[in-house]
Formats: sequence, structure tokens, C-alpha cells
Amino acid sequence: MKKLILLYVCLFSYLFSNESFVAQLQTTFFNEVNEKNLYKKHYSHFLYETCQNNEVCINQTITRLKGWESVQNNPFLKHHQKEYYQQIELSVQTLHKIKEYLFTVIHSKKISTSQFLSFLDLSQQRLSVLFYDAHTQTLHHIGSDLVSTGNMEKEKEIKQGDDHYLKTPTGIFESLQGWRSSGEFIEEKNVMPYGQKERFVFYFGKQTSIRYRINGKKDSKPDTISDYLEFALHAHESTFKLGQPQSHGCIRISNELNLFLDEHLVLHANNIHNNQWKNPTAQKPLNFPKIPFKGKYLIIVDKL
Repeated sequence: MKKLILLYVCLFSYLFSNESFVAQLQTTFFNEVNEKNLYKKHYSHFLYETCQNNEVCINQTITRLKGWESVQNNPFLKHHQKEYYQQIELSVQTLHKIKEYLFTVIHSKKISTSQFLSFLDLSQQRLSVLFYDAHTQTLHHIGSDLVSTGNMEKEKEIKQGDDHYLKTPTGIFESLQGWRSSGEFIEEKNVMPYGQKERFVFYFGKQTSIRYRINGKKDSKPDTISDYLEFALHAHESTFKLGQPQSHGCIRISNELNLFLDEHLVLHANNIHNNQWKNPTAQKPLNFPKIPFKGKYLIIVDKL
């Protein structure tokens, strides 16, 4: 009898701790990815002058901004909040479809441990992070954000020597050993291709995809041919908005989403062995090893 009671206590404690873990992550994702992106976009100059690139200062200053009446009544901020939240919000039906699809992945990969799963719908240009609780066999949505993926149409504009524009491949991809951005800024293009310094580049290996082969004839449809790309998910800063295809085939994300994926070990399972950071090409995340779970799978579909 005592053993049975102890078992129930342990099970209740586990379920409660996981529910608390998920709720905390959901709040963190909203505050530090969704909300932070909005405020950095609308108050970029003020935040930079106040904090430079100090993340702690930026978070504290955004908290102050939210309390200002002028900010609360800013019509431009309100408009973009509504537009952005509509793009990232998952309806009950959409979330149900994502979970159904991910359960097929869990079955096919024989996943038996609690972990993160990342899901990208190319038609929506939206990446969603979910947590799979293996004990209850349930999936929990942590948060979603806009991304930018491969734009094949840009292949028609490239010149000799330019990089090709490929379609972002679909399937189940496993994050391998990546590296951290040097923070390089290309002045003539006004772009930081891998985001701020120390942002992690999640690498998925050499993958097969397709691109157009331009035949040089006007008014003719270009052929589609097979090609390869070194496939990665990484931060990116440029004048192009996230939420629409713009890349050469990789997945561009905000610095804020990149930091969340990195700090919460969402795609770091293959960088960790026996609870030790084992990537010789990149420093461990600042929060390591405080997060009890990790993940490695990125699942990409054209459209649900």
C-alpha cells in the first residue's frame, strides 16, 4: 500500500512539474520572442541608445515601455501587433493537425523520451515549437514565430557567380553539430547574414533540393533541376521581413527565436552527451545544463 501511495505521489509530482515547466516556457516564448520582436522593431533606436545590445537591459527597458501610456496608445504598434499575432496564432484546428502529424513522426522515429519537436509549415512561413511529454504521451504548444525560407523565384535574377536560390527541403531533419555566428556585417548589402555575434547556426547537413535552371529564353517556363545545399537554420538581419520566402534555401529566423532555441536546448540533443556539452566548434549555451529536456528534430512540410 505504501509503495502504491508513493507511486501516485511521484506520478503527481512529475505531471505537475512538467505542466509548470511547459507553462513557464510558453510565457518565456511570448515575452522574449513574440513581444520582444515587436518592441525592438518599433522602438529600435530608443532601445539601442539605451542598451546597445545588452539583452538584460533590453528586456528591462521593454518592461518599462509597456507601462507607458504613449506606448499603450501607439496606433502603429497596435496595428502591427494585430497583424503579427494573426500570422503566428494557431487555430484549434491547425494545432490539432500539427499534433496529428507529429504523432506520426513520434511513431516512425520510435521516440520514447520527453523532448522538444520543431515544426515548420512552408505555406505559412511559421515555425512552431512543441514539447512531447512521453509519460502522458501528449504534445504541448510552446510558441510560434515567423521565418523566411527559400525563394526559388529569385533564381531568375541571379548573375554569374551568385549563390543559387533553392526550395527549402521538406521532411524530418536532425540537427547536427553547428557553430556560432561571428556577427559579420556586410555593409554593401546592409545585412548580417547569420545574425548577431554568438547566435547559434543549427546545421542539418548536406540536403537534396530543387531550383530553376534558367534557359535564357523569354516567356518560357524554366526547368526544375535537382541540386544540393548545406542546410541550416540561423538568425538573419536585413531589410527583408520575416514571414515571406527570401532565402537561398536555409531557414532565416529572428535573433530572439534563435536565442530561445539555443538557450532552451530545443535542437541541441546531438551536442550533449551524458549531460556534457560536446560540441568542439561552439561554446555551450549560457543556461546549460539548467534545462531538463532537449530535442533534435525539425519537421518541415509544404502545407498541412
